[in-house]
Amino acid sequence: MLGKNWLTIKEAAELVGCSTSRIRALASKADLKAVKVGERAWLIDRKAAEKMQETPAKTGRPRGTSK
Repeated sequence: MLGKNWLTIKEAAELVGCSTSRIRALASKADLKAVKVGERAWLIDRKAAEKMQETPAKTGRPRGTSK
């Protein structure tokens, strides 16, 4: 563990309940508070990951968009 405030990609994925690639994608799009360390590594803000864990994901196509 890297400290109280930061998680690795793997730790965040386990906490949130999704894949490491999904966490990486959210971090790179700034949808999840994170800091890039070096070329490929990310540190994820623990509170942001915990908030994401508590918020149910919206899945599927939004209603009313099909033609």
